Amino acid sequence: MAVEEETEGSLDDPRVKLLAQLKTSKILLAISAVISIVIVSIMATGMVVMFMRIDSLKPPTEAEILTRFDELSEELLRLNDFRRKELLLIVELRAEMDAIRKDDSAEVIGKISGALSQREADFQQLLETTISGTTDLARMIQGKRDWTKQHQQKLQDLLAASKERQLTFSGLGPASGGN
Repeated sequence: MAVEEETEGSLDDPRVKLLAQLKTSKILLAISAVISIVIVSIMATGMVVMFMRIDSLKPPTEAEILTRFDELSEELLRLNDFRRKELLLIVELRAEMDAIRKDDSAEVIGKISGALSQREADFQQLLETTISGTTDLARMIQGKRDWTKQHQQKLQDLLAASKERQLTFSGLGPASGGN
């Protein structure tokens, strides 16, 4: 019995209460330390990512600009060659269409005019892509951009002529009656 009284008395002892509070404080301290470590690691990761992004935002070197300029120039030359070939093909098809129009075959004229109209739509898309590429290229180059005005105007003129041709082709279908 005396042992039980000592045990019960020890629960009320302020030292025991202090030890229990100390254990709880150690747990809270450990949790706070873990949370602090997590927060510091997140902040460090964020700073690393931020500095990496800042490094990637540096302007490209002159060699990179020249390389990209050469790539875009080659692409524009290929697009220009393609445009020339397409224009020649359109002229040839238009001549064939004029010859067929004399035949008055509405079905044939409808098929050919539909095909030509689609070709014009494709050509217009090519021109719009070329205009966009030229604009992007001009933004990459430092200095004057006077050459873009003339080039853009020529491309816009080609685009307008293509739209006129497309209207002509769509007017040649069976609904228009041929001649």
